[in-house]
Amino acid sequence: MGEHLLRRSNPTDQRHGLPRRLATTGTTVYAVNTLGSALGALAAGFALPQVLGYHRAYLAAVMTDVTVGLIALGVAISWRLTSTESSRTRTPEPVAPSDDRSVRVRAHTTVIPRWLISTIAVASGVTTLSVEILWTRLFAQVLQNSAYTFSIVLTTFLLALSLGAVLAGQIARTSLSPTQALMGMLLVAGMATAISPVVFHLVTNGLASVGGDRSWGPYLLHVGGIALVVMGLPATALGAVLPSLLRVLGELDYSPGGALGRLMAANTTGAIIGSLAGGFVVLPLLGVGRGLLVLAAVYPVLAVATWLTSDIALKRHATTTGPLRVIAGVAASLAFIVAAFIAPTTPPTDAGILRRGEQLVELRQGPQANVAVVADGGDLAIRVNTTYTLGGTKGLYSERDQALIPLLTHRDPRAVFFLGMGTGLTAGAALSLPLERVVVCELIDDVVAASRAHFGEFTNGLFEDSRVTIISEDGRSCLARSADRYDVIISDLFVPWEAGTSYLSSHEHYATAASRLELGGTYVPWIPLYQVSDRELGIIANTMNGVFDQVVAWRGDLLPARSAIALRGHLGDAVLDPQVITPAARSIPSAPKRSDQELQSMLLRLYLGNITASELFDDRPLNTDTRPLIEQLTPRTQRDVRAGRSSFVVGEERERFFDELVSTVPPEIDPYLSALQPWQLDAVHSGGIHSRYRLANLRRSAEAAALLASFEQRSPVGSTRDLSPARTLLPRRLTGSGR
Repeated sequence: MGEHLLRRSNPTDQRHGLPRRLATTGTTVYAVNTLGSALGALAAGFALPQVLGYHRAYLAAVMTDVTVGLIALGVAISWRLTSTESSRTRTPEPVAPSDDRSVRVRAHTTVIPRWLISTIAVASGVTTLSVEILWTRLFAQVLQNSAYTFSIVLTTFLLALSLGAVLAGQIARTSLSPTQALMGMLLVAGMATAISPVVFHLVTNGLASVGGDRSWGPYLLHVGGIALVVMGLPATALGAVLPSLLRVLGELDYSPGGALGRLMAANTTGAIIGSLAGGFVVLPLLGVGRGLLVLAAVYPVLAVATWLTSDIALKRHATTTGPLRVIAGVAASLAFIVAAFIAPTTPPTDAGILRRGEQLVELRQGPQANVAVVADGGDLAIRVNTTYTLGGTKGLYSERDQALIPLLTHRDPRAVFFLGMGTGLTAGAALSLPLERVVVCELIDDVVAASRAHFGEFTNGLFEDSRVTIISEDGRSCLARSADRYDVIISDLFVPWEAGTSYLSSHEHYATAASRLELGGTYVPWIPLYQVSDRELGIIANTMNGVFDQVVAWRGDLLPARSAIALRGHLGDAVLDPQVITPAARSIPSAPKRSDQELQSMLLRLYLGNITASELFDDRPLNTDTRPLIEQLTPRTQRDVRAGRSSFVVGEERERFFDELVSTVPPEIDPYLSALQPWQLDAVHSGGIHSRYRLANLRRSAEAAALLASFEQRSPVGSTRDLSPARTLLPRRLTGSGR
């Protein structure tokens, strides 16, 4: 098609007009194609999964590609047949003699060598993709990191690239020489990329979380605006580099199809290299700030190389100044690179990570995420991508309870799988029991390294115990490919609106987990009530109900407002054995002397209710891999909560859910509790009373005193301090294995 557009009756005229035609037509095609990519990225985030589901969306994309390919093949065959028939009937026209010397002189004065064109095409692919990866990491520090926000960032980037191609096409229509246009774009791309971290730091107020109290729609517009401000100019310049090469290449190559093919092949090769180098080389070695500076330095180096080659071709007879210009150009290129390496990074590497009173202990900028260890007084925490705290010693006992509550209420746990590790405090607490095998799977390598380096005294020998296997891998994949079976599988707390997290609460994942359980085993995912609404909680609960025969809920704590619960899935008709609690607790060497009744009462206070028997959520839809509703709904919920338009399951909303669950299936008729004695059922009731008391006390309600008195009357034994198994049974520091 390109040859048809560029065909002329006079070959000499064709050669004169082709460079500009190749630039204008080629850039238009490139701009339209990139615009299509931007629309595709937007549709993939906001439309196709919601309307079609992922499987059908993939199929639609494949069929679209096949259809486009068939249309292109049909057009090519039709054009070939038409061209052949036309050539048989056409009378050749006489060609006027021309002075080819003028063409050769023009080429000599404006064209850079082919090898440099290819080099710039490859380098542009490498740097553009690497820069995009580093920008994505920057935005990950301040956004939700949901599928929607990633879609907006990628769409903005692609739109700017498309705009750059349009700009290059407009410049090709001016009298500016190809090399001048190319050098200008390279210099603008370098400077704009270099200052992008500074711009990002300014528009995010020092890497503060973006959005404030904006609701869903305004939040998305705000994210798009920030993405445009940060990436608009540099990405436009980056997008203009490759199209600018088309006009340069047109001066040397009279085959537009071949010119486009070779140029795109070189650029695509660079893009493949850049996509790997950005995440696995630049980020770990240089970090985001310095990495962007070094990548930005590549563009002025290429501009200098362009100037040298075109200038030497023009001044080829100036043998005296030629070598000096080469030396000056090489020195300037080296200066750009050295300056990028030694320049101070902006923003500082710890900007936005620290809260008031915190100190940065270590920062790792790896291929998967930025992982920081921060200190606040005597406490340590791990924070990922500035915003999300994976846990820390300030919540030491709550994190340990996430292991102890499921394990102390299992008949005889021997093999345990932890999906997610974080600080290692949860998995480490499990080693206090006489387990035989513990497998811990953590997605982020640097989280494992940070925990190993800084949390050893709190993890009970987690990294030295021979019973433990730690795997750096996606937890779901790790569990799916394992042929082993476990008595208890514990899934960590995960932020539900982060992209990919929804697949840990899908029907397919629950089915895989159920297939990895021993007879009498249980799957225990922890749910942060302070990050889901009643809608999402119901979807997760009903999805588990679709796989497990019985799902019951346990409190992870008795905190006054923000709580986590465990939705515990059982295969078969499970019944809680009232005697199982004591032997498990007694097996902990460091446990203080407590009566059997005290230990049992302490744990039974944390039992919440029977999800399956209540049928509260039976009308909720299922969360599946094809339709990941949790991933689609929770980002909107999070913003609506910030704007006061919705509510997480906290405070009064939490107590309403607790009361509804218990009133629907009281402990006295709960099949899971059918083996308990009356005093043990009283312990269950006392936990609900204490939960309401803590909330009333927080709000200084007059009801608090009456609730506390009711708790003390209903509680069989123990005091208000006996609320956490970990606090009751384990010392603060666990420096050795409990085996």
